[in-house]
Amino acid sequence: MNVLRTTRPAVGRLGHVVAVTTLIAGGAGVTTVASATPAFASSWTSLYVSPSGHAGASDHSCHTAAYSTISAAVAAARSGSTVHVCAGAYAEAVVVDGKVIHLIGDDATVAPPAAGNTAGLTIEGDGASGSSVTGFTITGAQQEGLLVQHTSHITVRHNRVTGNNLACQPQVNPSLDCGEGLHLRAVSHSRILDNEVSHNTGGIHITDGVPAGSIGEGAFGYTSPSGPSFDNLIEGNSVIANLWDCGISLPSHNSFALGNPAAGGVYDNTVTKNLVLDNGTSGSGGAGILMATPFPGTAAYGNTVTHNVVSGNGHSGVAIHSHAPAQDVHGNVIEYNAIGRNNSIGDNSAGVTQTAGVIVFSAVVPVTGTVITHNQFVDDHFGVWLHNAPGTDTSHNNYLVVDAPVTIS
Repeated sequence: MNVLRTTRPAVGRLGHVVAVTTLIAGGAGVTTVASATPAFASSWTSLYVSPSGHAGASDHSCHTAAYSTISAAVAAARSGSTVHVCAGAYAEAVVVDGKVIHLIGDDATVAPPAAGNTAGLTIEGDGASGSSVTGFTITGAQQEGLLVQHTSHITVRHNRVTGNNLACQPQVNPSLDCGEGLHLRAVSHSRILDNEVSHNTGGIHITDGVPAGSIGEGAFGYTSPSGPSFDNLIEGNSVIANLWDCGISLPSHNSFALGNPAAGGVYDNTVTKNLVLDNGTSGSGGAGILMATPFPGTAAYGNTVTHNVVSGNGHSGVAIHSHAPAQDVHGNVIEYNAIGRNNSIGDNSAGVTQTAGVIVFSAVVPVTGTVITHNQFVDDHFGVWLHNAPGTDTSHNNYLVVDAPVTIS
């Protein structure tokens, strides 16, 4: 296999830019998400927020800001507006709902009060389709740092989402869904680009929600906005040291998803060029990148994991889990990744206790159509470990210091 060494910038654990050397296989194209741009309102305006902002100011710059809170500016803004948030810390939970808002932070930190038990920043609803968030630090939220739900065509770029989901720490129940640092729930055609997601309960979480009357409602004890999450692009993010759960996870929680892609499912998403290090190393742990179906009726299929660097995670570097009858995790593709030593605390669900690069496990329904090719595996006992996954393509991988390149259990 031809292996290309490339160096790209990534955001370090303290927010600094560091050089990261990756091993990716050359010669392969990268799938991108193409989507139409929604029609925005015809009135375009800019609003400014500053800790020193005050009503009646001319609102042409940070020095003349007319708003002292982000929430006030969002409430006043017309759909299609840009809200510039100037340097400072903002002790509030921000919600964008029903309108298109472009939030741009300039050394701005959102740190919601603990008493609110909320996400730090929420974008939700069809009316918010086309919104964007750029340049913020989001920290200290009891729930998700950034929650995007029941919407589409959202761009989240160059943010630092760190130290959130505090109400879920320590997470010791592997069946608990904590939402993680950055959560897409029932979201499509969106882009999560070049963010640092670190020191949350888990990293980036892509789900299809928990509808009323579903098995998930009984399992999790709540309902949420639900619908499919598909055609999202997760690219160029540094997902580091989210200690209690997975780095990037794509689980289906919607028991009405099987055979009904309009109702639910996590499918046709692309996870590429991310740095996924040292996640899920405490409590019940988590994989670097996970696709999973926990109970009947759920579906997480047709996703592509490519050109990522994945190492040091508590469970395997990449995992596909199916736990019950009537599930669908077919057709997921794992290719052109650099996968180092993972599974340091062991994957109890699969019963794999030694280090492993990729684990594909099904307790009941055979996992079909899985492609695991052109990856670089380094310093693991198991390169690829398979259980109930007939016909998996494991060709053209490269194994360095790996005791068992491919194991069929």
